[in-house]
Parts: sequence; C-alpha cells; structure tokens
Amino acid sequence: MSKVSITIWSGEQEECRVHGEDEVLLVYPKQYKKGDKLVFTAEETPGFYIIRVDGAMDEAYVYLTGEEIEYPIPFEEGNPFHMDRISYHPGCFAGERHYITMRRARPQENENYRNLAKNVMDWKGALGCYPHVRANVQTAGPVAPLFAPRNVIDGVLANASHYPWPYQSWGIDQREDAQITLEFGRPVDMDELREAMLAADTTLPEMKLSTSEDEKGELNFTVFSDFDYGRVQSYFYAYAAEGGPQEIAVVELKEDGDAA
Repeated sequence: MSKVSITIWSGEQEECRVHGEDEVLLVYPKQYKKGDKLVFTAEETPGFYIIRVDGAMDEAYVYLTGEEIEYPIPFEEGNPFHMDRISYHPGCFAGERHYITMRRARPQENENYRNLAKNVMDWKGALGCYPHVRANVQTAGPVAPLFAPRNVIDGVLANASHYPWPYQSWGIDQREDAQITLEFGRPVDMDELREAMLAADTTLPEMKLSTSEDEKGELNFTVFSDFDYGRVQSYFYAYAAEGGPQEIAVVELKEDGDAA
C-alpha cells in the first residue's frame, strides 16, 4: 500500500486536500485562478502511478521518482483565447467543477506492452515525473504553447492542420539545430519508436536508415552527431534518400547522467 494525496494550492493558500491508500479522487468546485497548482504526493517512489489532472483529459501513466510533484494550472489572465491552454482540449481546466484522480498502477498494468513515451500531463519544467520531453528551441511569441515540446508526447495524433487543438505540434522556429530530448527516468526498450516517428510525419520523402546494429554503426554515428559514442546504448538515424534536409535521429544513452 502507498499513501497518496492530491492538494490544490492557490498561491500560498491551501484550497483543499484529499489523501488515502493507493487511490484518491478530488472534485474541486471553484474556478481556477492565476498561480493555482496541483500537488501530488506518493509515499512509495520510484514507481508507476496513474494521474488525471482534469476531467477533460486522459489519464497519464507516469513514473514518479520523487515523493511530490507540482503541476501548474495553465492560465493566462484576461486573455479570451486562453493561449496558455491552446494546445489542450477546450474544456480542460475550465469552469467551476474539476475532477482530479491519482492511483498507484497495478502490477499487471506495469507488465502490459504500451507506448512508454506517451504522457498527456507533461509540462515545461517537470521534475520527477516521466516521461518528460525538453528541447533546445521552441517557437516564441504569444502562440508559444501551441508549439510546446510537450505536444510531441501528449498522445494527440491529428495532423491535418496547424492549429489550434487537436493540431498542436512542436515548433522549431526554423532552427536547423533543433533537438528534442525524451527522458524516461529509467532504462526502457525502444523497439517500435523508429516506426512510430517515421509514421507521424506524412510529408517525409523516402527515407534511408542507419542504426547502431549496422556493421559500421559507430562510424555512421559520426555523420549526424559528435556525441561521445561510448555513452550511447543504441540509436537509429533516418535521412532523405534523395539527399533532402529531412532527417530523424533517436539516441538511447546508457545512463541518465549522460544526457547532461
């Protein structure tokens, strides 16, 4: 059994709190204000937990490495378009009734084959809650949330348009050196990641592949990266067959600290 809790804070004021063994739910009957945040605690970490931060969002299957995580409510005061929420379902965090849940994942759920990269509740600056994604660039300006790195792993796959929800994406601001890092908080297998990433962009031309399993895998790695190969567990690299600029590279590192 793991003691878990959900607390809503408004600034320095604790609005409400629930706690229990393995599973809790909270219904918050107020409209969110700027600066509000959800705080989730779990006595037994690291471990897998299932969290729903809003009734209009899917549950997030996450791996917690710390006993407490703070989730800031997206909020932009006085903006009728709610730009901070533009990459969320229009009903998320809206109104005066909010349904929030947390439970410890069951052993049989942890053994299921699933998409380990999906995290609908990921947010910028997340600590101790995985998977988490970060990038070296993001499209700036008032529509920045529409192009946040979290959109890569939020589970929303619609790509027939550019904005708003459900067409959010990661914006690289036309940077040629754009890089994104996906952190799992633990070692994982990525056997289907290659296929998923290639299928996600329907505009890609014919692509050639190079992987760490190739006979010249170490030498080929230097084509797209100067990273220390001794810290690499595995990789795959896809590039345009006809010499275009399109390319995708995914590198699995041996240790968490190797990404620093």
